[in-house]
Amino acid sequence: MKTREADLGKDSKKDGIVELEITRILNDIYQVATKVKRLFLEGLKIISFNNAVMIMILNVMASPYTKVEESFNTQALHDLIFTKNLKDYDHLEFSGVVERSFIGVLIVYAIGLPWFTIMGMFKLPKIYYLVFGRILLGILNYYSQQGFRTFEYIMLENASFHLNFWGSRMIPNSFALLWTNLAFYFQLKNDKISGLISLGIYVFVAIVLRAEIAVLGKILTRAKRELL
Repeated sequence: MKTREADLGKDSKKDGIVELEITRILNDIYQVATKVKRLFLEGLKIISFNNAVMIMILNVMASPYTKVEESFNTQALHDLIFTKNLKDYDHLEFSGVVERSFIGVLIVYAIGLPWFTIMGMFKLPKIYYLVFGRILLGILNYYSQQGFRTFEYIMLENASFHLNFWGSRMIPNSFALLWTNLAFYFQLKNDKISGLISLGIYVFVAIVLRAEIAVLGKILTRAKRELL
């Protein structure tokens, strides 16, 4: 009787060990599958992002010339590159009814300056400067979304027309989008410093680029407060 009980105890112990081993193996398989899934989605995200950028570049190449809404910022970029004397800047002579700012286009000029300098050395036609400036603006707008982009967001973006076409257009909205994306990124962080940075960017954009951004910032701030 004792021998039988001992055998049953050994069998139970063995069964327990087998169950633990099976559980460990299944857990390892789950961990590997989770990592593979994450890497797969990250890979798709990178491919989709690069695809979106390529679609934007193709849009620029297909329609490199500008609409009337882009004329001020396009001329501003031209003057920053080619006009050395501030007094000769076009917007001083043709300021328009509403005061407009150079600050939006300055970031494109500052980042693109080394390439603009190289183009000048090779005496390339001015259309090359325009195309490069537009592509650079589009890339900046895409990268400014990196803090909150998801795979689903990118797929939806790839399937839509608006950002792929207008993200590189030198209109005030496109320059405001860059800063608004950064403000939204900081707003999603739940700490006071990020909140102050977000508020500062919203105020800057509303004063300098698009006044209606103040309304957007207020709506997003209130929505975040209610959700939290």
